[in-house]
Amino acid sequence: MNAPVADGGTLRQPTGAIQYCGFLLRRYACWLTLAVAIVLVASRTIEGWLFDQSQKSLLDRVQQQQTEAAAGRIGLFVKEIEAQMRWLTQVPSNAASLDEWRFESVRVLRQVPAITELARIDSTGREQVWVSRIAADIVGSQTDFSHEPKFVQAMANKHYYSPVYFRRDSEPYMTLAIAGASADHGVVVAEVNLKLIREVISEISATLQRTAFVVDSRGRIIAHPDMSLVLRNTGLSHLAHGEKPPCNGIHQQPLTMNAPVPWLGWTLMLCQPTN
Repeated sequence: MNAPVADGGTLRQPTGAIQYCGFLLRRYACWLTLAVAIVLVASRTIEGWLFDQSQKSLLDRVQQQQTEAAAGRIGLFVKEIEAQMRWLTQVPSNAASLDEWRFESVRVLRQVPAITELARIDSTGREQVWVSRIAADIVGSQTDFSHEPKFVQAMANKHYYSPVYFRRDSEPYMTLAIAGASADHGVVVAEVNLKLIREVISEISATLQRTAFVVDSRGRIIAHPDMSLVLRNTGLSHLAHGEKPPCNGIHQQPLTMNAPVPWLGWTLMLCQPTN
């Protein structure tokens, strides 16, 4: 290798080495800039993903709280009926008070459209009065209900909620029984038509902008904005076999949030709108 030669007091540097060093510096700077850019983009992407996940989690919690509050409204529908019935349990169960009880029961029927029948069962389990919207009243039948759940469980627990049953294989009903403050006051029994829950369900659907519906403990639809699904005694287990899905409409898909309905063993389900 030739040594650098001094010319006029100036030491010559090899130009090739200088150029190579400059090339390395520029290449290093490019790689450094690229690495920094990648880190920044990745950081922004992760931050955005974490933010989206946080917002989605927050939205899910809010929606679940709304669902639970709506389920509470369904339970309140039944509790309000129970509250109207409770006055009837305060009338003493004896022959002298039967006319008074019949008068008060007619008032309850006017105030609570969901109740179709009311009965007064004395402390021994014998029916004393039966009042109906669609049939003649019966007084003093003495029918023995002493071994029926509506009497036994009401006397033991102060209330009884029957499983949902369907009259004429179409309309959903439940039996609601309330015991008096003392055993001498017996039990008041109501047959409740659950079709009227549709009004509550329709309000929930409009408020939350989702299709809301209720299924009982057996998975049968007992309340839905589309009443035909209820009247046909549709079960969720049948949907895979051609039944109309409960989440209908072009902006709905069968992905649901749900919450238990207090006291009743039912479930409120909400269909999520598509994005």
